[in-house]
Amino acid sequence: MEPFTAFVALATTAVGAILGIQGASQATAAQQQQIALEEQIQHQQQQQMNLMANRQKIEQVRKGLQAQAMAKTAATEQGAAAGSGLPGGEAQVFGQERWNVGGIQQAQDIGNKIYGYTYGIDQAQIQMANAYGLMGLGQGLMQVGGVISQNQATINRVGTDIGGLYQGYSSGFGTTFPSR
Repeated sequence: MEPFTAFVALATTAVGAILGIQGASQATAAQQQQIALEEQIQHQQQQQMNLMANRQKIEQVRKGLQAQAMAKTAATEQGAAAGSGLPGGEAQVFGQERWNVGGIQQAQDIGNKIYGYTYGIDQAQIQMANAYGLMGLGQGLMQVGGVISQNQATINRVGTDIGGLYQGYSSGFGTTFPSR
């Protein structure tokens, strides 16, 4: 292979490997950005879930107070406010209210745990994206090293030919180049 052809082949391979490394790096960055945006969406969904759960709890307490007030009004109108039926009815209303609020709280706790698990998955995906980026870098460097290793004799010959050209120009044309 001619020295110039070998040089072009080596340079093309090196540029291709460098572009592959840059592409892997950009893909990793894009994947990390996507995961970060998904995390923000999940965080907003968690906040929305907690807000709705808190509103539902307040609504249950309000309904419980309303039911207690209606029970007192009905007992008073019937002349049974002094009997044992009113406290029993109030206790039943309060118990139902607590049961409803407890169910809402359980659903909220489960939702928060799910968010925590999802966040852990996102972190694992970020680590995976980093690993793939590092793998791309390693593969690119391996390609460059392989090309250099396979073309060591040609690279040495190109270096010698370039050195000869330098000597020829400096002595053949009477021009001197600064020495290193």
